[in-house]
Amino acid sequence: MFDPLQYPGRLEDFLSLCLGEEVKILSALPTESSRLTDEGSLLVMDLLVRLQSGALAKVEIQRVGYLFPGQRCACYSSDLVMRQYSMVRSQCRKENRAFSYQQIQKVYTIVLFQHSPKEFRQFPGEYLHHARQQFDTGLELDLLQEYLMIPLDIFLKSQHNISKKLDAWLMLIASDNMEQIRNVINAYPEFGEIYYQVFQFCRKVEELMNMYSDALRILDANTVKYMIEQQAEEIEQQKEKIDQLDQEMQSKEAAYRTTLSEKEQEIERLTALLEARDDNVKNT
Repeated sequence: MFDPLQYPGRLEDFLSLCLGEEVKILSALPTESSRLTDEGSLLVMDLLVRLQSGALAKVEIQRVGYLFPGQRCACYSSDLVMRQYSMVRSQCRKENRAFSYQQIQKVYTIVLFQHSPKEFRQFPGEYLHHARQQFDTGLELDLLQEYLMIPLDIFLKSQHNISKKLDAWLMLIASDNMEQIRNVINAYPEFGEIYYQVFQFCRKVEELMNMYSDALRILDANTVKYMIEQQAEEIEQQKEKIDQLDQEMQSKEAAYRTTLSEKEQEIERLTALLEARDDNVKNT
């Protein structure tokens, strides 16, 4: 539904609302680049577009939030900067123009999480996390990289009304609840066409399954990989707790043995005193 070639206006509208400024998509770009790995991913959507300003925007929806979301986003954003740098340098060489870093525009990394990582759950009422790099002295330099993180599960829990159009887009992406679908269409009737297309597409079950069979195999493999990573982390945490409890038990056992030894010595002393008294009574 966000295909920038078939429906550029939809993605333009969504990005404009996300970034707070009018966005026009100049072209769609392949997502393959110098990313650190060729990993399969738990992705619902992964789009990369070049805006009319020259900026690059990467929009990604993750089914399950990856581990280390901050580090991953920083790597993706840096990759976009280098990709744009290469594009600008190449264009300057073709046109026989001098290169200037001023020609490099912003890069936006926008990630939506269907099930957000644990870091986001520390802010249960917040579902729009904007970030840009800035200096603590007030020095103003454009460092190009901006981020927007949107945990859809937190959005659904905290936002029940359609108060603005961005809410309608997020509800469309995040929810298949019929009452919420009606609320979106009542607030913004133009969304009815999108829902109709989605429903029509989902009715073609055989075509849908053939199209996604390979993707689902990759998804299954990566789900297993993700779960193994999570379980390994949980096992390590449990092992640390067990080790700690074992140390506590050993300390308590040592203290108990010390106390028991002291009690036995005291009993032996009292027994000796009693025997000595009995002997004195007999002798008397």
